[in-house]
This record gives sequence, structure tokens and C-alpha cells, in this order.
Amino acid sequence: MISLCARLNADTVTSIRDPENILEMHYHIAKPIDEIVPCRPSPNDDFAHKIALISDYIQNQIQDVLQKAVEEILDFSEVCFFVTFWLSTAPVFWDLIKLPLEGKDGKNGSRKTSYRYNGKLGILKHNIDKRDLDRDRRHFLLKCFELLEICHFTLRNNELMPAKYAFQYLQERIRDAEKFGAYEQHEKNPSTTIGKYMQRLRGLINYVKEKYEYLDGVVPASNRKPIYNELLNHIQNQYLADKTSRIIIFVESRKGCVKMAECLKGEYDAIGRTFGQKAVEHIVSVNQSIAHHGQSSNEQDRILKGFKHGSINILVATSVAEEGLDVAQCNLIIKYNSVGSEKSYIQRKGRARAKNSRSVLLAITSSVEQQEYNNIRREHLMNICLLNLQNMSERELKEKINVKKQEIIAELKQKRQMEEQRKSISALYKLECVICGTEICHSNEVACLMESQFVCCRPSAWEKTKIKQRFEKNFNQSVTSLCGEWMCQCGRKRGEVIKYGEAYLPTLAADGFRLQRKTATGYVPLEDKKLTWKVLRDSFFAVGAITTDQIRSMINALLENNAEAFGDAQTNEELGHLEAVKNLEYQKKEKHALKESC
Repeated sequence: MISLCARLNADTVTSIRDPENILEMHYHIAKPIDEIVPCRPSPNDDFAHKIALISDYIQNQIQDVLQKAVEEILDFSEVCFFVTFWLSTAPVFWDLIKLPLEGKDGKNGSRKTSYRYNGKLGILKHNIDKRDLDRDRRHFLLKCFELLEICHFTLRNNELMPAKYAFQYLQERIRDAEKFGAYEQHEKNPSTTIGKYMQRLRGLINYVKEKYEYLDGVVPASNRKPIYNELLNHIQNQYLADKTSRIIIFVESRKGCVKMAECLKGEYDAIGRTFGQKAVEHIVSVNQSIAHHGQSSNEQDRILKGFKHGSINILVATSVAEEGLDVAQCNLIIKYNSVGSEKSYIQRKGRARAKNSRSVLLAITSSVEQQEYNNIRREHLMNICLLNLQNMSERELKEKINVKKQEIIAELKQKRQMEEQRKSISALYKLECVICGTEICHSNEVACLMESQFVCCRPSAWEKTKIKQRFEKNFNQSVTSLCGEWMCQCGRKRGEVIKYGEAYLPTLAADGFRLQRKTATGYVPLEDKKLTWKVLRDSFFAVGAITTDQIRSMINALLENNAEAFGDAQTNEELGHLEAVKNLEYQKKEKHALKESC
């Protein structure tokens, strides 16, 4: 914050400083308790399995056309930075167009619901749409991708709500997809190329519709979802605790918001007999038309007044309710597999103002849980920052800001000097393991993060390495989190693995490698001696601050080069956050616990 003020040329920060005022604020605005509840999809789901098999069939039917199209796209890798690495070898290239299959061993369609599947399909669709292909083939492939998208989002909806709503979504989208528009006339002429493509497309759509009868038969058995059951349990328990409760349920999309409200209104046992038949409403943006699941401002005002006065107890909402909704009686926030940034986390939690309120995340995947733990950690860092600011006098704060201004000026000057030094240094060094001699990277692939951590920015450096378990048990004031020790294949420690933003980065310990200097005849090893990063930077090679491009190049590097190590890093990160949250809650209890007087 001091650095931010210095860069903005601000002299002070306004905040509540008086201890009595702070206590009064905490008394009137209670902080809700955080809960994270894992709700994994059912391992066996006949409806989802059948949708996934339909998707498999479509993928197999278009594989010949897709493969020929991709062969003709020579620089397929331009779409985004990480695809460049994917396409560096031929096997990986073909893996890019091979979407995951449900197969006979799949049971619940989960292979088709991941963000990875969605991203892979999106890359294919983008390239086919933007590249120089003949119009007929492009149109056919894009319509087929639309069918795969329909299956993907049907499965996603099925994970969150009763299968009947996912089935309705499938039927609505297929009705739109079978309208060929100007291409309908070509379907009747199979002698032309576009006519053949349209007949193939019609065959795929008819194949989907032929499965409606089977899907309709398995819908009842697939209606109850673990996450939906958990939602109803929380609503029922909240009613037992407080019959006048106000509950906000956050969901991701406007359409999902409308459907969830519709779904809950039909729950007589859990809601109708407790809160009442008219207890549920939804609120979405007023900037969209009714056709796109928007609301009028009058309708939104009516619902908000009803929620505030108690005629409405359960409000299903999108992110539109994160700001400006102030209901003192609100005592339960449920995030229905919906997380955002730390800003959204704080704002959503802040809607629960009543005493003993709770904020609950119902999460389908571990990645959703992980995002919430990251948000909890970032909020903790913000609170430390605010506490430090509140403990300073205005004069002290102003002095610190002025000192920071001078530091920033000196830092910029030093960076310019280092860049000039980097340009003037022609020597290149190879960094290799001190035990087995495996090449790690070159000196021009090392970057500095936060002036204290030195990162290897070569994606392939992850290959043939391991990540040893190590994590921090408390939240610290760093913007990075420790995710393990980076080990060479020979067992020597190279450094640590840290998480910075969305990227796992390998850091280098100064004693974890040796140097070889590049000469005209090859690389020459340097005399073995103990080096520090200060000596390395002053005497051997310049290390600049890590760039945005370098961070981007490393975002997917661990997963693409070493899937096993990626899993270990994720596990370490999750364990660290779980332990830190546990210790944070313990500290809170200790702080507020009643102590026996002497």
C-alpha cells in the first residue's frame, strides 16, 4: 500500500484509526464464518454418461474432416502463447485435435466437463473460424463444434442441477442448432460438397434426437445431485436455526440464476413447508433484455424490498448482488460452485451482516476450492496491511511514503543500469546440476522475482524432475506461496517451487548448480567455489526482473512437461492452504476466547 501511494504521489491514507470506533464497527458488522464443502459429482450417472457417449460419436464422425483441415493450417500455433509449446512436436500436435473420450470405462461424463476440455475445444473452434479454409468445410466444422459445446454445457448443467433441467437445455439448444438458415436449400442437393456436409450434419443432429427417449427414461434417477442435496440441507438447517433467515445463493450465469430459482420454487418439502411457497426469487442485471434473462429495474426493486422486509427469504443472484445490497438480517451466503477474485470473495461475504452469519462455498472440483483458499489468503494479507496502516500515525505514514518514493526512483535507476550492463555482457553461462551434470537452463533464462527469488524461465526445465513435499503452515506476507522443493532426477535439490498468480515457478538456489562459460570452442566449466546470488549478479551475469512474457511461458509449463510433478505441486499447495486456514481460525479463537481472571 505504501508503494502504491508512492507511485500515485498520495501523501496519506484515510482509514478508521480510533480503537473505540473500530470496536463499534466490528460490533455492528459481524464477519461471517467461512465454510468450504466439497460436493463431488456422483460416480455413476446414466444421463451424463449417455450425453458423453453422444459427444464421443460426434467427435469420431468429424475426425476425418478435422484432421485434413488442421493439416492445411501451417501456423496453427499463433492463437495463443502456450499452444506454441504444445505444437513443438508432432505427437503433441495430433493430441491437440484429439478431444478426450468418455469410452466404456467412463461413468459420469466428467472427462467432458473440465475447463481443459472447454479450452481445447475453444482453441480448435477459434482456429477453424479464423484460418484460410474453404467456406463449406469451415461451416460444417463450426456447426459440429456447436454440437460438442451443447453436450459440454449440458453436462456442466447436469452436475449442478437436476437432470431434467439439463435435458431441457439440451432440447432447446438442439432446436436452435437444426435451423440451417440459408444452407437448408443445399441439404437437398447431395451432389455438391456443401450438400454432402449438410446431410452429414443433419445425420448427427438426428442421432442426438434419437437418444431423447432413452435420456427421458434415465432423467428421474439422475435428478438428485450431491451439490444440490447439500444446498437443500443448508437451507433446511438455516430455517431450524432462524425462521426469519435471509439467504443469498450466488451462481455464475443469468440463465443458471433463473433456472435455480425455478428449481427451488418446486422444492415443497425443503422450502415450501418451511419458508413458504413465495420465499424464493432471483436477481440479475437490468442491463440485459428479458429474452436474455435480464430484469426490469422495477422488478429488481420489488424483489430487493421483499428480501429486506422478509416476504422473500431466499435470493438467487449473480455477481450483480455483490455490491449495494445491504440487508442487516442476511445471515447465510451460499456460493454455488461459484468463486471469483478476492474482491468478489470479500464483497459476497460482506452481504451477510447478521450475528452468527455464515459464508459457505459448495464446490464440485478441487480447483474451485483452491481458488477460494487463495482468496482467503489474499484477504488475510490485506487485513495485515490495513492493520499496519491503522497502527501508524499520519506523520509516520507520510514519512514512509516519501522514503518509498526515493527507493522507487533509485530502483528504476538501478534497473536501467542493469539493462545497460546486460546488453554489454556478451558471456553466456550454462547452469547444470552439481551432482549429475544435467543441464538446467542458460543464464539468459534466469529472472528475478520480488528481488529475492531467482526463477528458471525455461519450460522444459521441469522435465525429469520431482517435487518434494514442503509447504507453509501459516499465511505469510508474501505474494507467492510455497508448493514444494524442486529436486533433480539425481536427488539433488535445485531450489523451491512457488506459486505466483496462476503460474508454478521453479526457483534456483545458488548452491544447487554449477556454471559453464560459453566460448568459441564450446562450454568451459568454471572453478568450483561457493557462490551467492549477489556474487553471481555482480561478477558473472545480469539478472533482470521477470517479465510478463516469461510468466506467461511458464503458466502451463509444469503440467505440459511433468504431469506427475504438477499433481504434487497442487497437493502441496492445497495442504498448505488447508493448514494455514486451520491455524488462522485457531488464532482467531485464541484471540477472542474468554480467559479466567486471576
